[in-house]
Amino acid sequence: MALDPAVRQRADGDALERMALLQRALKRRLVTAAGRPLILNRKDPIGAHIDFSHLDAMAELLWQDTRPFR
Repeated sequence: MALDPAVRQRADGDALERMALLQRALKRRLVTAAGRPLILNRKDPIGAHIDFSHLDAMAELLWQDTRPFR
């Protein structure tokens, strides 16, 4: 089922706006952390010396796919 182009454009705009809000909130939290580590949840393995480079790579791939359609 194909979406009406106007509906898709509005949904794309809404998604990009939400991503921008999330980025600003995360940046604000990282900047104001005052040396405290950012705990994402209570089971966050911060300091456990775990390599998350594969997750970083996946996040980068997902981020690239959020570019607006042209």
